[in-house]
Amino acid sequence: MLFNLAKRNLTRNFKNYLLYFFSSAFCVIIFYTFLALSFDDTIKKAASESLLVDYSLKGAAMGLILFTIIFIMYSSNFFAHKRKKELGTYVLLGLRKRQIGQMMFYENFAMGILALIAGIFGGILLYTSFVSLLLQFIDVQVKAKLTISMEAMFATVLVFLLLTIVTSFEGYRIVYRFTVLNLLKATSVVEKQARGGKVAATIGVLLLFIGYAIALTPANSGLFYKDLPTAMQLIIVILTMIAGTFLFVASFLPAMLAKLATIKPFYFNGVNMISVANLRFRMRTQAKMMATISILIAITLSAIGFTGTLYENIRAQSENFISTDYQISNGNEAAAKKFIEIAGATNISYQNKVTLLTEKSTFISESKYRELMKQIFDQNVPPLKKK
Repeated sequence: MLFNLAKRNLTRNFKNYLLYFFSSAFCVIIFYTFLALSFDDTIKKAASESLLVDYSLKGAAMGLILFTIIFIMYSSNFFAHKRKKELGTYVLLGLRKRQIGQMMFYENFAMGILALIAGIFGGILLYTSFVSLLLQFIDVQVKAKLTISMEAMFATVLVFLLLTIVTSFEGYRIVYRFTVLNLLKATSVVEKQARGGKVAATIGVLLLFIGYAIALTPANSGLFYKDLPTAMQLIIVILTMIAGTFLFVASFLPAMLAKLATIKPFYFNGVNMISVANLRFRMRTQAKMMATISILIAITLSAIGFTGTLYENIRAQSENFISTDYQISNGNEAAAKKFIEIAGATNISYQNKVTLLTEKSTFISESKYRELMKQIFDQNVPPLKKK
């Protein structure tokens, strides 16, 4: 009976679950794609001389795991709390909390499995496009092919299956965490306005200023903190930006909204009163989540920018400082002509033709000797005088 009730609730409330379903499936697609790239033979072959791409993809996968856990846990908790009144109604109708918890477990587990299956299929179908974009970015002329990585699929299923089980148990526990009265009055609970601390807000702005100052100041500026090792500067920037972003969202924004509420010409102008009041109410419950998402986005964008900059610097250095010699033997005139055209088109210095002494005899004529000296060393050798 509980399974049939959960099935009916799932089909009836599927429109409400669409956002959760598509967001979870999208997380599965991105996670599977990045993980499959780290196991792909084409990418490994392209990065055979360097582990930068391989380690970058694995690091991105680990970051995606953290982001996915936070996002899905928050989304599952959000949708479960929206159904508090419905759960309270089930209690009044005579269902036990254990039965309601089992029903919530079935619904969350079924939705998670559906999102996992859809995400796996979507990742397999879109994988070739992601590989083509990556190969184009690193300027590798290799044609991507459709492949199915069993290692990536197994890891993706394992991670998201465990995550689905955890979120399903959280849905099971929600009915035990609240009384019937709290469940029925969930929609009428008044949230307190977020105020924010002035000290924490000031510290947050100061930390952001320090982080941006260190990151944007040129190396030859002569400032004292530029004498620190690059690794130490990077650690300081990361720590100050993370702490500053969290305090900025959690403390500075609520403090700024509270200050705007005291400015009467602004607060009572049009719909500003409704907008500011609504933001202050929402900031109390969502400030930490907004700060966490902002930090994860900042870390992701920083990793992408750092990887792209590092790759461009390595490629520029290889083009400027690593010389390459090509030798085309006599008899392959077509290849020599093609190479000369390419070299001339890219402003590469080259020697058009070099004549070498290939006579089998150890004796050559005097005229031939003078001709070779002129061609090879650009020297005019006077003729020998007869005694």
